[in-house]
Amino acid sequence: MTRLLKIFGILILLLLFFGIPLKLYFNRNTKSYNNQNIYFEHFNVSFSGIVKDKEQVSNGAGIVTLDIITSSVKEYDVRDEYETYLCVIKNDIAEVIMNRLFLIQLDDSLVIDSKRKKMDLFRNSSLKESWDFQLPTNATFFYTFARWKHKL
Repeated sequence: MTRLLKIFGILILLLLFFGIPLKLYFNRNTKSYNNQNIYFEHFNVSFSGIVKDKEQVSNGAGIVTLDIITSSVKEYDVRDEYETYLCVIKNDIAEVIMNRLFLIQLDDSLVIDSKRKKMDLFRNSSLKESWDFQLPTNATFFYTFARWKHKL
């Protein structure tokens, strides 16, 4: 009987040691995903620009800096309101959070269309890629570092 109690005690300790952190981790990622859905439902900013810089933050995701050609807004910065966000716009410059940083080259054109919820990448005046809005999957980790790397 005492051996069974020891095994049961060890199982409870393991559950507490691993179970609670795992629960918190998965709740955090669910929260980030839900925030993304809410964010994109209300995201109503369209713009286009020429890629002038790109900086990797983690695992192929990073920040692309654009010189804006056209934009539906003069300024856009929701970093204080949202944990995750797609872009920051100030002074005719946009910093865009990108999952597919490896596709981007300097002097490419990027079109962010909030009505279609898509990004289009043009190179040498022809469409290279098009994809739905998407933010990095481990948003909490990513944005911790991305916020340090913003220049705007």
